Amino acid sequence: MRMTSIIKTFAWIALLAWTAAAGIKYVAIVESDIDEGSGASEKVSRADMRLVTAELRREAVKNLPPKKYVIMTSETVMAQGGAVLEECADENCVITLGSKIGADYIVRGTVSKLGAKFTLQVEMYETENGNLVASCDPVRSASIEDLVEKAAVVCAEMFKTWLATQESEADPKKAGESGKTRQYTGVNYTLVNSPEIKSSILPPSVSYEWINVEAGWLKSSGLFYGIDLGVGFGTGYNREDELALAIDAGIDVGYIYRLPYGFALSPGGSIGYRLQYSAGKEVVVYHDTYYDKDNERDEDCEEINNMFYFGPFVKARWYFIEVSYRGIVGRSETAKHIMGEETRHGESRWYWINKVNVGLYVEF
Repeated sequence: MRMTSIIKTFAWIALLAWTAAAGIKYVAIVESDIDEGSGASEKVSRADMRLVTAELRREAVKNLPPKKYVIMTSETVMAQGGAVLEECADENCVITLGSKIGADYIVRGTVSKLGAKFTLQVEMYETENGNLVASCDPVRSASIEDLVEKAAVVCAEMFKTWLATQESEADPKKAGESGKTRQYTGVNYTLVNSPEIKSSILPPSVSYEWINVEAGWLKSSGLFYGIDLGVGFGTGYNREDELALAIDAGIDVGYIYRLPYGFALSPGGSIGYRLQYSAGKEVVVYHDTYYDKDNERDEDCEEINNMFYFGPFVKARWYFIEVSYRGIVGRSETAKHIMGEETRHGESRWYWINKVNVGLYVEF
């Protein structure tokens, strides 16, 4: 007989070790307690408490997935110390003895009496640290049978809510998909501002310093949308002393694919408007009919380019660090004003600009 007990003990230890390695948790639904001080013991028996306990165990089996949680049977609880658990009058005793039987979580109901009605309160504790991890709303009734029926509904909701919390904490992706819209913001610096080869709103002779600021909203599905504002300045449009200034404003729409180890990939597209202003000297040829010869002068010149653009982008991130590519395709309307002649003329052309940015990105 003693050998049989030893074998059972070793088998139980081996089973616990295997389930711990597999990430499986044990949930013990211990015998429900009667609040003696409220007078409930005069109307409620231990047999009634076993009915309440059986209902709690049934709801745990129905709502907790068996691949992750093992609901300990009443026989197992009794064999591993259930008789002692029944003598516990407070939750600290239950948690201590619950850990001794190998349970990761302890669920216990308490029935008390207030006036002519009984009240059932159910709580769930984590045995490792004694924290209260879940509880159901108190249910009240004048009969134990009705109390058990009401308890089934609220306890089912308690297990479902707690399970959803556990899955979110275990999966960071699901934690971010809580159904709430989040905000994001970012700032980046343009490393490469390369024009299309044949023509460009930003000629190769211009050296631009460009900063972009973005902000917007991120949906739980991964869809995001927001605004993107940029400003750049440089010199050398036609001559070294010339000043060039450009601003753009766009609307971004895209999708975030979250990858392991903090990486994310965000493809999308944008539409917007860009304005470029430049001012400096330009060589102007004048024909003098009196002397019948050509004259060349350096005249003050202003040039304004307006462009509505669209284009794709792709952003790669590692936590807060972002590297992105953005293409800008649009048709520019150019207006030039030469001071000496007081004349204006314009042209309309298609442009394609490639931008490579690096910066920071934050969600909150």
